[in-house]
Amino acid sequence: MPDLPFPVHIPPGAGGIPGAPHVSAIVIWVMLLVLARARYRTSQGSHEKLIIWAFVIGLGREVLLLVRPYIGVPHESEAGFLPAFPLFESWMAQASVVILIGAFLRYLSKRDDTSRLYLRVGVVAVTAAFLITCVTMDAPTGRHGLPPQPSSPSLMVGTGLLALAWGFALTIRYTGGVQRAAMLFGICGFALRDLLKAFHPVFFPMLGTRAPMSLISAATEIGVICFGYIFIQEHAADVRIAFERLEERVRQRTAKLREVNQQLLEQSTIDSLTQLYNRRYFDTELRVVQYKMSLKRRSVSSTR
Repeated sequence: MPDLPFPVHIPPGAGGIPGAPHVSAIVIWVMLLVLARARYRTSQGSHEKLIIWAFVIGLGREVLLLVRPYIGVPHESEAGFLPAFPLFESWMAQASVVILIGAFLRYLSKRDDTSRLYLRVGVVAVTAAFLITCVTMDAPTGRHGLPPQPSSPSLMVGTGLLALAWGFALTIRYTGGVQRAAMLFGICGFALRDLLKAFHPVFFPMLGTRAPMSLISAATEIGVICFGYIFIQEHAADVRIAFERLEERVRQRTAKLREVNQQLLEQSTIDSLTQLYNRRYFDTELRVVQYKMSLKRRSVSSTR
């Protein structure tokens, strides 16, 4: 690329549009969060609360990445007054994925003990890696005397990849069918995101220290879409089951109402002492007979 007589700043985004990958990811997260909080949801189990928390954390991460250029926070490869920002963003990304995997394992496999263990160990591990990385950051040796800003600390990346590998193994063991394939594909998408953030200088040396944000966002969206597909599919199945149960309850109550109406009709037309039809029944039947005879233009007479 030829040298230009003036500096050019290309903000992170797709196709030169600032924040375009983050906007598309935000739209996906918001859609999933709206579905999760929909008024017609059929269950309020612990897995649903975990899914909502994961959606909220993932949405918050994308919002932070979108507004970062506008609040003065530099890119990951640059030093700045908030050196822990990329670390916090990585923690949000890893925590949301761990919570998603644990929630879907609990929902699909019905193994509460396994999912609870995965959630506890996974969240504690990524949080500990985040805190250790923040505490053990090197002394100021970066630009302008500011601390150097690693784009993807090895401890956090390694911890996140180990959590994803564990979730991958649990998914293979305890799930099946289309849900297993979608979860595995989504986990691979999140793993690809972490690998790109950690080793992008090796994969894309022409970019230098700047991470390929469009590819990272695309890998993130692949993972989110896969988990979102599972959520929407299972939610639709729950809604369908709820409607079937509602229809069954309506049929049962309708049958019971007809039975009660029949009992009321018998009580109003049969004498309780003699078990014979009373005057009400006679008058009702007489009107029916008179109407039928009037259609045939015939007369009716009765005797007591």
